[in-house]
Amino acid sequence: AAALVVAARNAAAPRLARLHAVWALGELGEAEPALFAELCSLCADADAEVRAQAARTLGRAAHAPAEQREPLGRALSGLLADDSPRVRSLAAISLGKLRYQPALGGLLAMARADAARDATLRHAATMGLAGSQSPQELLAAGAGASDAERLALVVALGRQNSPLVARFLQDASPRVELEAARVIWDAPIPEAYPDLAAVLPRTPSDNEPLLRRALAAASALGGSERAGEVVACGLRRDLPGPMRDHVWALVRQWSLPSPRDPVHGQWRPAAARPPEEVVAALHAAFAEVLSAAEASPVGVVVAAELGIAEAHAPLIARIADERVSPRLRARALVALAGADEAIVRQAASHGLASTSPEVRSAARRLLVERQPEQAVVALREAAESGATSERQAAIDMLAKVPLPAARAAIDGWLRRVEEGSCPPELQLEVLEAAGNSSDSEVVRRQEAYRERLAANGPAAVYAGSLVGGDAERGRALFHENAALSCRRCHSIEPGTVLVGPSLADAGKRLSRQQLLESIVSPNATIAEGFQTTGLLLDSGQMVAGVIRREDQREAVLVDAEGREHTVEVASIEERSRGLSAMPEDLVKLMSPRELRDLVEYLSTLRQASVGGSSEH
Repeated sequence: AAALVVAARNAAAPRLARLHAVWALGELGEAEPALFAELCSLCADADAEVRAQAARTLGRAAHAPAEQREPLGRALSGLLADDSPRVRSLAAISLGKLRYQPALGGLLAMARADAARDATLRHAATMGLAGSQSPQELLAAGAGASDAERLALVVALGRQNSPLVARFLQDASPRVELEAARVIWDAPIPEAYPDLAAVLPRTPSDNEPLLRRALAAASALGGSERAGEVVACGLRRDLPGPMRDHVWALVRQWSLPSPRDPVHGQWRPAAARPPEEVVAALHAAFAEVLSAAEASPVGVVVAAELGIAEAHAPLIARIADERVSPRLRARALVALAGADEAIVRQAASHGLASTSPEVRSAARRLLVERQPEQAVVALREAAESGATSERQAAIDMLAKVPLPAARAAIDGWLRRVEEGSCPPELQLEVLEAAGNSSDSEVVRRQEAYRERLAANGPAAVYAGSLVGGDAERGRALFHENAALSCRRCHSIEPGTVLVGPSLADAGKRLSRQQLLESIVSPNATIAEGFQTTGLLLDSGQMVAGVIRREDQREAVLVDAEGREHTVEVASIEERSRGLSAMPEDLVKLMSPRELRDLVEYLSTLRQASVGGSSEH
C-alpha cells in the first residue's frame, strides 16, 4: 500500500500510472478503510483528472466508521467549488455516498450555481443531497432557499421516496410545484397521493402536466369525494378538448380503472371500486353536467353509459346534432340500450338520418338490441347500399339477429357469393355470417365454398381480404403488432432498407393482388437481392441471411433478426439460395379481417421510392 501511495502522489509519473494507483488504493481501502485518508491530499492535486478520480474513489469509503469518513467529507466538500465540472460532479456524488451532512451548504450552492447550465451537475448535487441529508433536513433547508435550490431538494426527497416532498406542492414556483408532483406520481410515492389530489381544484386548466398527475392521484385514491372532484374538473369551461376527453374517460372507468397509468401508460393495475362512488358524484353534479352538454355533451354521454336514467332524454338532441362528433353520438346511441321505448325510437330515428356512417351503424345496433324486427328491415337496406363500413357492419349485425327474416337475408347473400355477384369487400362478412348460421344447410354451403377456394391455392383462400379493409387499423397492425413485427424488417421511408425492401411505394408499385400474395405466399415471387442466401464456411459454420453488400474481400449478410454478419469471401466454401426472409406462415398470425386491413394500409403507401423493389 505504501508504494501505491507514493505512486499516486508522484506528480512526475504518467497520469495513467497515478490513476491506477488511486484505484488500487480504493480496492484495498474497502478492507482497510484507513487507506482512504491517504487520498485526501490528492484532492488538491494540480491534475484535474487525478482530483476527479480521488473524489470518485473516496466514495467507496461509505462503509467506513463515521470518524474515518469525517476528514474524507471535509476534503470532498472543498472540491464542490473546483474549477473542473467533472471534479465537482464526482465530489458531490461521493459526499452523498459518505452521508456527510455538513456538505448541505456546499451542495445547495452547487445546485444554485449550476442549475441553469449543466444537467449533469444538477444531478450530482441532488445525489449528494439525497445521500447526505435526512428528509427532515432537506425539508428544513427549503426555507429561504432559491428556486434552483428548492428544485434540487425536491428531486433529492424523491430519491429518498419521502412523502415530505408533498410540502413543496404549495411552493410559490410553478416549476418546483410541478417537480414535486412529478416525483410523487412518477416515482411513485403513494403516501403523498392525497396531497397531490388536493391540488386538483386549484390547478389551472392549461397546466396539463400537473393536472394529469393530480387527476391520476384522485383516481388512484377513489371514493365519492375524489370522484366529485374529477367530475368538477371535467365541467370546467376552459378545459382544452383533449384534456376534457381524458377527464371523462377517467370518470367512465372509475369503477374498473384501466391497468395503464393515465400519465405515462405504464402498467399499474388498480383494484375495482364500487360503481356507487362515481354514480353518486354524477348525481350530485347532474345539473351542471346538463348545463355543459350544449357546449360539450361528453359528460351526459358518460352519465348515460354509467346507467343514470336522467341522462337518456337529453341525449336525443345531442344525437340529432351534426356538430357533435360522430364517435360521441355513436357512444350515446349505445348508451341508450336500457332507455325507455319512446326514447329508443326517437334516438334511432335521428341516428338513421345522420350523415355519418358510424352514427347510422350505431343506430342499427341499438335497434338490434331493442327492436330486432325493425332492425332486420333497416339492416337489409343498409347492406344493399351505403358506405362499405356500413354494409359490412349491417351483415355482421344480421348474423346476430335470431329471426327467420335475418337468416333468410344471410342465405341470400351467401347465394350471391356462390354466384360471384357479391361485392368483394363484403365477402368476408358474408362467409363468417353463413358459418355462424343456425341453418345447417347454409353452414354446409359455406364450407363447400371454402373448400372450392382452397383447391385454387392460398391466394384464392384469402381473396376476401383484397378490398374493404380499414387503413387506420392496418397501420396499427404494421407499426404496433409485436407478433407480426412488420417494422422489424420493412421501412416505409423511401430508400431505407432493412431486412426486407422498403415499402414506401408499395401501393404504387404493386397491385392489391400482388400485395396479398406477398403476404400469404412470400416465396412465390422474391424481389431480386432479398432472397435468403446460405453460406457454408471453411470452419463448418453455416451463416444465412440476405446479402446486403459484397465485394472481393467480404460479404455482409443481415439475418431475420436484423443483425449484420460479416464473412470473408475467401472462407466461403459453398453458397445456397434459400427462401424469402419473410416467414411463410405469417398469415396465420392474423385473422382474414386483419389481413384485409393490412392490405388496405399497404395500398395507401405511395411515396417516391429510391431504388429497390417492394416485393418480398
